[in-house]
Amino acid sequence: MKNKFLLILGVLFILGFTSCTKWIDPEINKDPDSPTSVPMDLILPAVEVNLGYVFGGFDVAGITSIWMQQAKGQDRQALAIDGYNLTEADVNNLWNDIYTGPLMDLKDILSQAEESGADNYKGVAKVLQALTLGTMVGLYGDIPFSDALNMYPPTYDSEEQIYNTIQQLLDEAINLLDPTSTVNNDLIFDGDLSMWIKAAYTLKARYALRISNQVPPNWNDVISWVDDGLEAEDVMAVPFSENSTENNPMYQYLIQRSGYIADNSTFLNVLEETARWGGSSDPRDGILFLGDDGAQGPYTQNNSPVILVSGVEGLFIKAEAYYRNNDVTNAREELINGVEAALEMLGIDPAGSIGAYTTYVGSLTGDDLLEEIIIQKWIANFLNAENWADYRRTGYPVLTPVTGQDLPQRYPYPSDERSYNPNTPDYGSIFISLWFVGSSSE
Repeated sequence: MKNKFLLILGVLFILGFTSCTKWIDPEINKDPDSPTSVPMDLILPAVEVNLGYVFGGFDVAGITSIWMQQAKGQDRQALAIDGYNLTEADVNNLWNDIYTGPLMDLKDILSQAEESGADNYKGVAKVLQALTLGTMVGLYGDIPFSDALNMYPPTYDSEEQIYNTIQQLLDEAINLLDPTSTVNNDLIFDGDLSMWIKAAYTLKARYALRISNQVPPNWNDVISWVDDGLEAEDVMAVPFSENSTENNPMYQYLIQRSGYIADNSTFLNVLEETARWGGSSDPRDGILFLGDDGAQGPYTQNNSPVILVSGVEGLFIKAEAYYRNNDVTNAREELINGVEAALEMLGIDPAGSIGAYTTYVGSLTGDDLLEEIIIQKWIANFLNAENWADYRRTGYPVLTPVTGQDLPQRYPYPSDERSYNPNTPDYGSIFISLWFVGSSSE
C-alpha cells in the first residue's frame, strides 16, 4: 500500500511540471528523463485518489451527511452548513477540483487508450467518468460535460442528458472490459477487471433508480443489473493508510477541526430504537459513529477506505426494485439480506439479532416497507451522498428541518463559474428541487 501511495505522489509531482510552456522552440530543451506527458497507467491511481479525497471529504460526504442528519455541524463552516447556509464561494474548490482534476485526467486516459488500443483502460476510465458525473449531477443538476473539456465557456448539459450519458458510458465500459485481463496501478480493484464490470452494473442500477420518478425503468432490468453487479461483500472503494500524508479525508477533517462536526442525535436515536430488534437497540449502536480525536468510527479512522458504491447498496436497490414491482415478498427478503450484509460489513455477526428483525419486517407493507428500505440504506450508506439523493426522491427518512420548512435540495453553482461562464444557469436557491426528484417525492 505504501509503495502505491509513493507512486501517486510521484505522479502528482510530474503533473505539476507538465503544464509549463516556453516561448523558445520546445524541442531545444527536451530532456528524455523528464517526461512532458504522463502515461495513463500513472494517471489512473491519481484519479482514484483524487475522487476519494473529494467525494469522501467534507465538501461532499461532510455536507450531505450534515443535511441528512448523520452528522451535526457545531462550529464555523460546519455550523453554517448545519443551518443550510451553503454559499457559492463554498463550492468553488469542489467544482474546480473535479473539472481540472479527475474529469480532465480521465479525458487524457481515454485519449491515450484510444491511440494505443488499450480498451481496458478506456473501460475503467468510463466507469470512473460515470461515477463522477453521477455524483456531480446529483449535487448541482445541469452541469457541463459534452464540451466542458474542449471549449470555453462550456455550455451545460441537462440533468436528463447527463443521466443518459452515464448509462451510455457504463454500457460502453462493460463492452470494453476484458475480465481475463488487467490494468496497472489500479488502487480500487487491483486491476481485477471483472470487479470493474460488476461495479458498472451496480452503478447502472443506482442511477436508473435515482431518476425513476421521472423515467420509470423496467424494474426487472434493475434487478438483473444488481444480480450482475457487486456481491454483498464487495466494495468499490479508494484505500487510505495510517501514514499521516495518506489519511482518510474525513478523519483529517475531524482531527484538524476538532469540534466542528459531531454525531447527530437524529441518527443515533434511530440506532437506539428497539422496535426493530425485539427490545434491543440496533447492533450498530455504539459502533457506527463519526468519532473525534479520541475515538473513531469505522468509516472515519485514519486508514478507513472511502466507499464509492457497494454490494450492500445493491441489495437495498434490489429491495426497492421488487417493492416498485409490487413483489412484497422478495422486497422483504432483499431488505433483510441487505441488513445482514451491512452488519457483516462492520464485523457484526447477525445471527443473534436478525431473527427479531425478520419478524419486524414481516409486518411491513405499503409505504412502511418503502420507508424501512430507505432507512436501512441510509444507515448502511453512512457518509455517502447517495443518501441525500434517496431522501429527495422519496422523502425518507423523515427528517425535521433544522431551520425553515425544507431541507436543501441542491448545491449552488460556484461563484467562479457564475462570474466567468455566461452559460451558467440561474439555479434560484438551494431549496429548488432538481429534475430527478420529479413529482413523486414527499
